[in-house]
Amino acid sequence: MAEVAGHTLHIGSPRFVRAHSLHDRGFAAQVEAWSQDALTPVWVAVDGRVVAAAGLSDRLRSEARASVEALARQGFEVHILSGDHPSVVSAVGRALGLPEDHCHGGQSPEDKLARVKAAAAEGQVVMVGDGVNDAAALAAATVGVAVHGGAETCFAAADVFLQKPGVDTLSDLVEGARRTTRTIRNNIIFSLAYNVLGASLAMTGLLNPLVAAILMPVSSLVVVTNSFRFQFVRAPEERA
Repeated sequence: MAEVAGHTLHIGSPRFVRAHSLHDRGFAAQVEAWSQDALTPVWVAVDGRVVAAAGLSDRLRSEARASVEALARQGFEVHILSGDHPSVVSAVGRALGLPEDHCHGGQSPEDKLARVKAAAAEGQVVMVGDGVNDAAALAAATVGVAVHGGAETCFAAADVFLQKPGVDTLSDLVEGARRTTRTIRNNIIFSLAYNVLGASLAMTGLLNPLVAAILMPVSSLVVVTNSFRFQFVRAPEERA
């Protein structure tokens, strides 16, 4: 919304502009036609009357479908939450191989937040976003991921941000997080078992306490060595 030369302008989605306009001059029919072609409609209203409309589109990134499929293989149920027209979102979902009921269009920031909160009440949720409208949902998710090139507000609300453009690093992020958790778990298990065994043998007299004290740092060395060998993301040749 803006004031220009004494006139009030509203520019945005038809849903937003309708809330502040009285007449659409027949642009509603054009919205439906554009939506079938996966074009996002934008209206311009001046002093309460819609005077212009445009259909915008973005091509899917080449790696988008492969990234979605990789996340599905990793056990994620992928949904789209978008402020774009539902028909546009459905078309994008089909291109990504997503079920119709996983594609949610016409979502306001409040709608996104409500859906994330509802999903978080049933389990862990990873939210990926890049805009100001995603900030609240990112903050409410179990893990919020801001993508490269997003708004500053989005970065502030997220737990993680991707430095590389595109979404193909999402599966690397998930794999790396799981490898980190696995390494930490293995270190704790080894350290606990080593110390319990050593202390038990020392208390029963089967191991000289002095020898036990000397061997005690060995567990720390093993843990440090195992952590040092850890790689957050495996090299491409290791994935083959």
